[in-house]
Amino acid sequence: MELYTPVHDTPWNHPLHCDETITVLGSCFAAELGQRLETLQLPVCNNPFGVLYNPASIARSLHY
Repeated sequence: MELYTPVHDTPWNHPLHCDETITVLGSCFAAELGQRLETLQLPVCNNPFGVLYNPASIARSLHY
């Protein structure tokens, strides 16, 4: 019996550059991460729809 979900690392083919804007969506963890990116003076769009806690809410906010 496995008591955890195995996560496999896959390479990302699009590296981020310092001049690209990062959009952060989601929970209060995402908001905190966005604030830290802003502190580093990186271009970030930090939780433009407010704190959202589930994937359905995030998808709905992006759709409209």
